[in-house]
Amino acid sequence: NDRYAIGTKARGLIIIDGKGNVVERFSNNEGLQNNNVLGLLLDRDKNLWLGLESGVDFINYSTSVKHIYATKENQTKSNAVSVFDNKLFIGTSNGLFSAPLDPKLKDISTNKGVFTEVENTKGQVWSLSQINNHLLMGHEDGAFVINNNHAKPITSGQGAWRFVPIPSSPDVIAGTYTGLQLIKYNNGDF
Repeated sequence: NDRYAIGTKARGLIIIDGKGNVVERFSNNEGLQNNNVLGLLLDRDKNLWLGLESGVDFINYSTSVKHIYATKENQTKSNAVSVFDNKLFIGTSNGLFSAPLDPKLKDISTNKGVFTEVENTKGQVWSLSQINNHLLMGHEDGAFVINNNHAKPITSGQGAWRFVPIPSSPDVIAGTYTGLQLIKYNNGDF
């Protein structure tokens, strides 16, 4: 819909709109193997496959997050994602990361941001849930509530997978490594 992909010999991939305005660029700086795009394919899910001078690259273009930069020593696998309090949170195998979102932008895929690690979240993140206007994180070390860029433990000693609100109650049931756990909500806090 009003987007055109142009492969270049030295500047990577350029996405323009119908008026010729540059919407997005993908190059070596954004994670391509190299900047020489020799072929393009749009698949049925509206993702881009690029034939490059040194191989094939895939751009998951139908999602709002196009790329998360990680070093080879710190590869990440994502298990959870949430937009909360004008931030994009991504739970990974190495912790929780957040990037600020510009509230004036309606399409978060046009947002440019840098992911930073949320304090006290190193390790496997299993889930993110928005309950009682709080962001809850299921983690290998327990249940946490996220405030700004800090994780405060609610439970510890056993991992938490999932949170389910109890109908007609502010309390929550947590699925943990060892069974179900009731988490009480009192005076605006878990």
